[in-house]
Amino acid sequence: MEETQTPEGVREREGTGSSCSFYSLVSMVMANPSSTWARTSTRTSTRKQVKEKAVQSSNNPDTKSSTILWTNSIVVCSVVLSILIRYLTSHWPYSGQGTPPIFGDYECQRHWQEITVNLPTNQWYVNSSRNDLNYWGLDYPPLSAFHMKLNGLFARHVAKQEKWVQLEKSRGFESRDHKEFMRMTVLVTDLIFLFSAVLYGFNDGTFDFKTLASVLFYPGMILIDHGHFQYNCVSIGLTLWAIYFIHNQMPFLSSAMFSLALNYKQISLYHALPFFFYLLGFSLSRESLLRNITCLVGVAFTVIVVFGIVWSPFLFDINDAVQVFKRLFPVSRGLFEDKVSNIWCPLDVLLKLKRRFSPELLFKMSGGITFISVIPSGIHLLMNPSVRNFKYNLVISGLSFFLFSFQVHEKGILVAAVPACLLVTNEPILVTWFLTVSTLRYVFRYNLFYLFPDMMNKGNNLILT
Repeated sequence: MEETQTPEGVREREGTGSSCSFYSLVSMVMANPSSTWARTSTRTSTRKQVKEKAVQSSNNPDTKSSTILWTNSIVVCSVVLSILIRYLTSHWPYSGQGTPPIFGDYECQRHWQEITVNLPTNQWYVNSSRNDLNYWGLDYPPLSAFHMKLNGLFARHVAKQEKWVQLEKSRGFESRDHKEFMRMTVLVTDLIFLFSAVLYGFNDGTFDFKTLASVLFYPGMILIDHGHFQYNCVSIGLTLWAIYFIHNQMPFLSSAMFSLALNYKQISLYHALPFFFYLLGFSLSRESLLRNITCLVGVAFTVIVVFGIVWSPFLFDINDAVQVFKRLFPVSRGLFEDKVSNIWCPLDVLLKLKRRFSPELLFKMSGGITFISVIPSGIHLLMNPSVRNFKYNLVISGLSFFLFSFQVHEKGILVAAVPACLLVTNEPILVTWFLTVSTLRYVFRYNLFYLFPDMMNKGNNLILT
């Protein structure tokens, strides 16, 4: 075989196999390593140049302006579209429309406006000849009652429609103008509480666009509040504000927002343990003992002040406060109702729980099981108070309460679904699946096919006309 001299001075055999080529390469490296790694160095420097150009491009004012403009355009379009969807949904029939004598949740909210506008505060939760608690008696916390009074005062003094809230005589009132009024109260409330929280969080980078879109376009929330008719957007929005302040390490404001959420709907208790464990862990992880005590006392003081202000009209007489508390937690209603398919429904079929045990005993049993299901993740959050662990714990606690707690309402799944939207970037497949399943559950539970023009409910069968 002939030998040829390479430019580097290393002899290389022509026509040899791969082993010879390998040894030749080794010899080349040993002879002149600097030239051997020249290409690698060139590639590395090329990558660095590309990165530097990308950084320079991102720092370019024109590029930044175009990126911000594009992002803002997408967000604005998303917000407008989500509002349009809510508005269109609100034009279809609502819960209990034209179905006397009890009607539905729409009449429930209207009746609460009637009661709160016409009766003194200390009679809102008391059964009387003027306030029949068997006809949609008020059973939400005081902040929700104040909201209903505000709506009722607006109807009476601004809209000039006394007949909408006239005591006793307005029961079951229905009209096109009143429907538009009630629908708009939900939409405006949604914008004030829910939209403001996610948009403000997106604006400063606390929430990303996937989170914003998941919350605004979650069908379950839209169908229940703007189709069926409720005001879940208030308590959910306040909770999102509390989560926002957790993100930004503002424990006092977070405590205030979540306390308001609790005082609007008691279902917010589903999230009480995650907030408790995180705020306690955060308060005890400060740089010094003095800061630990200061933070802990500040959180406790904030909660006491908020509850004191909201409950102040009922604290002049202890009996009034006790009556409100009894209305908020009606143990006598039983372990569950036939509208919620949590764990107790199938177990009751097998074990006959409601026949064998008293409501008080079932209340204690369900509370204990719920606490046991939440406490492991809660302790982990207490020991590791990070925002990531906190968001996962919100979903765990919400699902645990929905599955095991006493007298679960069908809308309780919202308390787990909306926090799940905050994890859509981390768990896109699981969150999408969960939101889809929860939405389908609402459609079948409430027979929400009536929101579409060609479908009607006959008995328990859905038929296409």
